[in-house]
Amino acid sequence: RKRKRTAVGTWQYARSPQGNEPERTPDKRRIWYCGHKDCEQKSSKFSNTTSARYHLEHAHHINVPLEPSQAKKKRDIRIESVFAAAAQKQKEKLADKEELILRGAINKEAFKEAIAQLVALRDLPFTCIEWPELQAAFMTVNYTVEEI
Repeated sequence: RKRKRTAVGTWQYARSPQGNEPERTPDKRRIWYCGHKDCEQKSSKFSNTTSARYHLEHAHHINVPLEPSQAKKKRDIRIESVFAAAAQKQKEKLADKEELILRGAINKEAFKEAIAQLVALRDLPFTCIEWPELQAAFMTVNYTVEEI
């Protein structure tokens, strides 16, 4: 399987070998030839991209940022997903806890007594507790009241 180029940012400033210039070193490493049009050193060649980046920065004032490796990118994605999952679980736990607190805040007997007095004193029909408007009013105060 053929390896892909990893330092794409550095290789965009390279040129192809010309004439009898070798494409690779004896140990099969690809040679980077400076392709900048104003390069005074026509024989600027490097067998590693670190030296090529140094040449670009100091000879041509071009700063090529280092790109993170594929392994680092995958690692960072994995870490982000782990933290996102943990944050989601924490959020769900807080929501469950909040619901338990809201349920505990309702005194069911007192609530039922207050509704019964409202119906009796204001001469409302017994079915008023089924009115969507009244249920909506109760739920704006505490959304867990729906189950009472």
